[in-house]
This record gives sequence, structure tokens and C-alpha cells, in this order.
Amino acid sequence: GYRHGHVQQIFCRGWWLHRGRGQDHRLHSPCGTTSHVLGKPSPSVIATVRKALELIINEPERRQKVLDNARFMAKGLQELGYDARFHGTAIVPVYCGDELLTLGLFNKLFHEGVYVNPVLSPAVPKGKELLRTSYMAIHDEATLVRALEIFKKVRTPYFPYSTHNSRQIETLHETLPVV
Repeated sequence: GYRHGHVQQIFCRGWWLHRGRGQDHRLHSPCGTTSHVLGKPSPSVIATVRKALELIINEPERRQKVLDNARFMAKGLQELGYDARFHGTAIVPVYCGDELLTLGLFNKLFHEGVYVNPVLSPAVPKGKELLRTSYMAIHDEATLVRALEIFKKVRTPYFPYSTHNSRQIETLHETLPVV
């Protein structure tokens, strides 16, 4: 068992923190398997988990703000023609569907001041490459609008596009900068 206020090590699905109010709060681990048991967490990990849970419990407006920001960006990116759907998290994937296209768009955005994470095979299947955009509660509307302006600026006549065909991708390969 575990005692009040202690982090309990469980299978790789995450950590439980007993708060003593008849509720357990769970944080998810990126590990993704239930067969591997995590080692004992360091004091800094325990302190981080406790503080994160304290914020989640005591300041629910932060969670709402981050979700509102992600929803705003997904809608704005969709209006610009990007395949970017809100999935109820702070992460909004922008599907590119091609490795070179993903890297080219990442490069253009980076040079304009917007940092995103390119996600390529083998992390995703070939043809499902994407840019991982992520948002925080401290992003204000002006910052988000500026990011949308940059996404608009880096568009080309060929991307974003509604359907993937080999001619569009060939043309894109010819227009993208070398990374």
C-alpha cells in the first residue's frame, strides 16, 4: 500500500498520488506499456508531480485556458487549409503526409520564429508525417494570432492541399528549401 501524500510506483501507465480526500489523481507516462515497471522516482520528479497536481486541482482555469488555446489554433489552422484537428489536448498535430514536406515546413516556420516538432517515420507510418504544435496556458491571443499569420505566410500554392497526390508532392519537393 501507500501512505497519505506519497507517490506510488505502478505499471508504466503513470503515477498515482494519494491526496487523502478519497481521490487519486493520475499522470500519464509516455512509456505506453504495462509490462515494464518504473524505478523509484527521484525527489525532483516527486516534487514536480506534486506541484503539477496541485495546479491541476487548485487552478482548473489553467487547464481550460490551454485547451481553449489549442482549440483556437486548430480552428485557425483549419481555416488556413491545414489538416489540424483538435483532439482535446494541448497538442494539435498538423498533418503533412510527406517527410520532405514536413521538414521543409518545419524549417520555414523555424526561420520565421515558430517552433514545432517534426514527427517522421518510424514514429508515425510513412505518409502520415506531421508537425506537432503544442500550446500553453500562458500563450496570449496576440501570440497565437501571430503564429497563425506565420503559418499563413509559409503556405505555398501547393500546400496545404486537400488531397495527397504524387504530382503535388513532386512539385512541393521542387519548391521546398534544402534542410
